[in-house]
Amino acid sequence: MFWLGTGFALGVVAATKASRTTPGQLAQKGATRVAGFVQRRVADAVAEGKAAMHESEAELRAVLAKRPATGRDIATGSPPGMRTTRK
Repeated sequence: MFWLGTGFALGVVAATKASRTTPGQLAQKGATRVAGFVQRRVADAVAEGKAAMHESEAELRAVLAKRPATGRDIATGSPPGMRTTRK
């Protein structure tokens, strides 16, 4: 009997509160929740992208640090100051 009465009382309180809340207030609360959810997801995605970028950069720097310095142009493989086009 106790739980039946408790459930009934909670139902009355919830119905009263819901009847006092206007549809506009419900829509505003829903929009705020959605905006907050989207904002958190975008922030998480940006943070994850930055972390991946830093990890990739660190890997590239490690590879470049292991290569001997040849003084050659990376794009053409030519020594510095050498023309790559013929006239």
